Amino acid sequence: MPPPTRTLLVTGASTGIGRAVAKAALARGRRVVATVRRAEDESALRDHARAAGSGEALEVLRLDVTDEEAVAAAPGRVAAFLGPEGRLDELVLNAGIAVPGPLERLPLERLRRQFEVNVFGLVACLQAFLPHVRRARGRVVLVSSQAGRLAFPMLGAYSASKYAVEALGDALRLELAPFGVDVVLVEPGAVATEIWERSLADASDLRAELEDDADYAPLARAVHRGFERAVRHAIPAEECAAAVLDACEAKRAPIRVPVGRDARRNLRLARWLPARWVDALVRRELGIRRR
Repeated sequence: MPPPTRTLLVTGASTGIGRAVAKAALARGRRVVATVRRAEDESALRDHARAAGSGEALEVLRLDVTDEEAVAAAPGRVAAFLGPEGRLDELVLNAGIAVPGPLERLPLERLRRQFEVNVFGLVACLQAFLPHVRRARGRVVLVSSQAGRLAFPMLGAYSASKYAVEALGDALRLELAPFGVDVVLVEPGAVATEIWERSLADASDLRAELEDDADYAPLARAVHRGFERAVRHAIPAEECAAAVLDACEAKRAPIRVPVGRDARRNLRLARWLPARWVDALVRRELGIRRR
């Protein structure tokens, strides 16, 4: 008999990495549950699956990860899709946003929004879907970022949320080991996705907003230039999706998977160099001068 079809659930599949993971998983023969927020994103994913001949292998859930009632109802829909003999082998927690701004000026409601999506929404989905994964002795993949181990100026809120994801991943790896569930942290650098395009637009807006701010205008301009360079050299979302699926399929689960040349370089520097040296390199890269 052929082995049972594996099933993967990915959050934040409206765009970018999440959508690429859903498509790549279908292409590798998996059944896929994908969460999206908008009707048009659901239609686009279903159209892709039908065109690829895998329409019956896809279930799309309309889900905002910050909506507690919607998240609480989602496991029942997943169970119905899986069927009595079904199993959820891989849970990819990817949904996220990036909120830029200097921490001194950042409104607290924007900081809370950053954590509501990237941290509390992630944990809510983990708690909702993990029982399915435990029964399958499956694998959990947390999509973090290079910013989860190396903070950048004007991205303190985003970096803090991803540092939290890194800590959650380390704790989960230990907590779930007795149940045979592996936990992997995937750490992309710049990826050519809508979130990076939105971040570039936000950086542009931030630069305009702070143009008359004598303290932060030079830094906002420097960070905007850095975003422009990063977007020009960003890897395609499909490359990150392949890394996620390779991590799902590896015989021995990796603990961390940096994705992209910039992430591998930056995280290697952050690991081996003194923090002040890393600070100096970041300042030089962005053209930031100490006063």
